Amino acid sequence: MKKLYLTLLLLISAFILVGCGEKSSSGDLKISYFDGGYGSEWIQNMAARFEEQTGKKVELVKCAEATCGADNYIKSGYNLSDIYIAEGVNWKSLVQGNYLEDLTSVYEAEVETKAGKQKVKDFMNQRIVNNFYSQLQIKTPDYKPYAMPWSAKVNGMAYNEDILFNVKHLAKNGTVSEGCVGANELWCSTPKTVADMKVLFEDILDFNNDSAEKTALNDTRNYVPFGWCGTINADSLSFLLIPWWAETQGLTESKIAGECSFSDFFNFGNTVNSHY
Repeated sequence: MKKLYLTLLLLISAFILVGCGEKSSSGDLKISYFDGGYGSEWIQNMAARFEEQTGKKVELVKCAEATCGADNYIKSGYNLSDIYIAEGVNWKSLVQGNYLEDLTSVYEAEVETKAGKQKVKDFMNQRIVNNFYSQLQIKTPDYKPYAMPWSAKVNGMAYNEDILFNVKHLAKNGTVSEGCVGANELWCSTPKTVADMKVLFEDILDFNNDSAEKTALNDTRNYVPFGWCGTINADSLSFLLIPWWAETQGLTESKIAGECSFSDFFNFGNTVNSHY
């Protein structure tokens, strides 16, 4: 089987963009990408710009499966896309299987940025750029890049401020951080800790229960304290839950200068913090 040329773009902790297969004589591109519920406009716009600037065609294949079947396609060599943007592709095993060419030439290529010309490897997030180097074989001393970071997963929560600031702090269990509750015991800020959030959930339940504040607003709706708005990528909820878990284990401040507490907590090789 011929060795495939695979471009792997990894989204900081899971997502991968893999480009593989022998280019067609026309130079057109076929890209399979995981649609995780955050829209396709970004890749459609990029494809349109590429077509305009190069005259080449781009075929976009939307995948509901996180891996886009990349492992199986690459190993079989059948019906390949040039690029796979996926999650959970075991790229290191593909390297060890000698399916992939290294991306040294891509990393060293210069691209135009707002700061002028930069090498691709210098334009990427320097905290993760070395994560995608590997050895072809254990006996091979040289580490070369076989994957590229695509993006970083952004963790975030959205609060309904329309009701948040009408909710009174009535929860009998737990206290909240300074600045969360203001005049008349009404919430005036989003929660700052997991403990704050749990108290807010209790207060929202009280708000639902024919509270004076809700009655004064003539509000007949029932509010859910916490809801998940994800689509097919519902497992992404774990990206929020993991840092909460770290916090509830007792780590709220970093013990390593310049590092956030989350990075500190999951620094498994650090014996200073291993007791967490």
